Amino acid sequence: MTASSQPGIEQVTDPYAVRAIREYLKDFSPVDRDATDFENFTLTFRIVNWVFAPNVPAPNPTSEMGSLIIQRRVRNGEIEYQIEQQTEVGGTNHLEAQILCEDNELDTLKSWNIKTRYMLPSGKEDERLVLAESGTNREGTIRLGSGQSFQAENPVVSQWTVLHHLMTRGNEHTHSSFELLQDLSLFKPNQTLMYDGPLRIDNKDGLNVGTFVQIGSGIQPIHYLLDDQMRPQIVTFSILAWILKDIT
Repeated sequence: MTASSQPGIEQVTDPYAVRAIREYLKDFSPVDRDATDFENFTLTFRIVNWVFAPNVPAPNPTSEMGSLIIQRRVRNGEIEYQIEQQTEVGGTNHLEAQILCEDNELDTLKSWNIKTRYMLPSGKEDERLVLAESGTNREGTIRLGSGQSFQAENPVVSQWTVLHHLMTRGNEHTHSSFELLQDLSLFKPNQTLMYDGPLRIDNKDGLNVGTFVQIGSGIQPIHYLLDDQMRPQIVTFSILAWILKDIT
């Protein structure tokens, strides 16, 4: 085999958008439920992580570690989100959030409340790890209940609310700028979301998706994989992934 005919790194290690979960995808079945209302929806995801296993031959295994529910509703000219997330790390981490957004292309954040709690393996709540926080965004001035404040130059979104933008407006010309308020508390400015090309996932049936990538300050690239009906089948970031389980 000549140097020019050798497979490239992408062919050997799989596309970067799904590399960390490539073993999981062998048995992956995409959600095929028709979704006709992308203004009012509920997305349910499995949360999958890439397991560090130094004594296991590559690729490293993956495991399901939790679930995420994102509910979006249009009410009285505003956008309401309800977020429920549960992850298993030792015990069980619970997160609940209520988010109010402007009715615009990016669902710009207006106000929010978030509460997290941790259940010990015994089933008892660890009161030391209960956290409740609130915040507002007024014309780019972000204020948190903790006293922190940030100044945004672009629309402000969270990782849970940006999906609607792709579901309704994502295409090969997508190139959007915004600020990310990760977990409604960590300010990550200067984010860019753009189209990253087509991809075929080699699961048991084969799935063609369009990919979008988010890059910016303070994050590793986030990859969004949407099918031909613009359902967000997979979202990957670092060693974690959201795998769509249902859409209603």
